[in-house]
Amino acid sequence: MGIGLLLGPYPTTARTIAAVLLVCAVAIPVIGIRAEGRLHHRDTRLHIFDHGLVVTRSGHHALCAWPDLRIEERTEHGTYGSGGQRFTAHWLHLSAHGDPLCRLNTRSPAARHVTTEH
Repeated sequence: MGIGLLLGPYPTTARTIAAVLLVCAVAIPVIGIRAEGRLHHRDTRLHIFDHGLVVTRSGHHALCAWPDLRIEERTEHGTYGSGGQRFTAHWLHLSAHGDPLCRLNTRSPAARHVTTEH
């Protein structure tokens, strides 16, 4: 729709609207992908020490001693892609005092350290 208005024999107002639509068509997905990345804990860091762990996330940090840590293993099933490929993911959900800290893929090195320390 935007390109047709932009290239067709239309007045300046219609061409301006077409340009705005084209910019939005490109900008909205880019903004959405960036926002999604920030909202889903991609900046979370886990630091493991002898007496516990520290989880840092966007300037905030949570300290947790090993006795206060609660580890729950969960399995998630779903599909992805246009072909509906099925997947199974195994996660360790870490929490302390009822507050969620982070989740780890069970195959990650951090998950192995957490389960051996705890």
